This record gives sequence, structure tokens and C-alpha cells, in this order.
Amino acid sequence: PAWSQQKTYPPLVRQHLALTWRGRLSDEGEIASYRMCWTAVLAGLAVLWYLLTMTGLGPGIALATLLSGMMLFLGTTQLLALTGFGSLRAPNSASGMVFDLVGTGNLGPQQMVGLGFSYIWAGDLNLFSMGTGAMGLRVLDLAHLDRPRVAVPTGMVALVASMVACYACYLYFPYRYGGVNASGWFFNGSPGYHWGWIANHLQSGEPTSVVNWLLILLGASLTALVSWLHRGFTWWPVHPAGLAISATQPVRIKWFS
Repeated sequence: PAWSQQKTYPPLVRQHLALTWRGRLSDEGEIASYRMCWTAVLAGLAVLWYLLTMTGLGPGIALATLLSGMMLFLGTTQLLALTGFGSLRAPNSASGMVFDLVGTGNLGPQQMVGLGFSYIWAGDLNLFSMGTGAMGLRVLDLAHLDRPRVAVPTGMVALVASMVACYACYLYFPYRYGGVNASGWFFNGSPGYHWGWIANHLQSGEPTSVVNWLLILLGASLTALVSWLHRGFTWWPVHPAGLAISATQPVRIKWFS
């Protein structure tokens, strides 16, 4: 499949996506047709944007949150594929990025609460379907299946079954035995931390920070420079993935294990 051809250099990626959009590239051997993939992506983004507006976000903030979240999902998935780690945690969250770029004082209580809800799907990314799906695609590629397109319906069945089992367990056991007796982080620490963070920002009302913008531009420039050196010079010892994952908790825990 095309994803296994190591086409991670940005110009090649853009060229590949353009060819799939125009229908000029064969999708034989892929797990789904390119037409189906583009339809699913565009329809999914539209539905997600609409649902974000229903949580109280304005159209622009909803779009910024959605794009930030997708960037984190795609970037973390690529880092998993590049580094070989079994799991990674995203270095930021969609809400945190919007806070840094816009300023909490320009959002208002309604949008702040809406961004708080986005932590459910785009905050503290550690284990997520896109990352495990990339690993599954690698296994499928090595298996050389005669009918690779059975992967999509099979994966959907597994996803729905796992969601039903997860929701049932998360509702039954906390109500039966008490959530405080279960995982301290998922039932106590995480809700208190994230909603407490929202409450603190509501009280502070920070304006747009020029420093935050400069730091983001500095990080992007440094990453682009290290990526260029990594691809252009075989003797360059530093991989750009280290800039994104070096400060995350899984790396600190697992690096010397």
C-alpha cells in the first residue's frame, strides 16, 4: 500500500494526496478506495465541526479546535510509526493550543466550557484508534492479504464492539463499586485537573499573548530546520521526532526501562 512506501517528505505527500483527489492513482491493494476515503474524511470533519458548534463554540473557534486536534492526531500517529514506541502521548491538546493562540479573555465563559468538553476527545492523547490503526496497517502489509479491503468492515465491527464494552464497564463498575475506588486518575484526578484548569482561566481572563505566538513560531522553525538537516545530511545525528516527544511522560518513563 501507498502508506508503506515511506512517503513522508512533505512535497511527496502533497503530490500523492493531489493524485488521489483527482483519481489519477490506482487504489488497488489499499484497504479502501480513495473516493471512499476522501468522502469519509470530508464528511467526518463537517460533522465534527457541527458538533463542536453545538457545545457552544463559535464557527471560527470550532474550526481552530478541530484543525488543532486533527494535527495532533496525525502528528502523534506519524511519531508512533517513526519511533516504534508502543504508545506515545501528544505534547499538547487542542484546547491548550486554542487558549495559547487566542487568549482566554477573548473566548468568554460559553466557549471556555465548550473547549473544556473537547478534552474528552482531543486532550491527553495516549491510546487512540488512529495510532493503533497505523500499527494494524503495518501488520496487514506484512501479512500480504489477498483481500485487504476486509480490514475496513472488520475494523468497524471491532471498534463498535470495543466501544460498547468500554461504555458498559465504565458505567457499571463505578456505579456498582464507586468510581473513587477505581482508577484515581480517570475518575478523580483527570476531571478535577482539567475542569479546574478551565475554572482558573475563566477567572484570569488572559489576553492574546505575543510570547505564545513567538514560541510556537520558534518551535515550528526549529522543527523545520532539524527535519531539513535530518533528510539532507546523512551524518546529522538528531531526529526531529525528539523535539516533539522528549518532554512527554511516556518517554520519561520508558526511555531507560
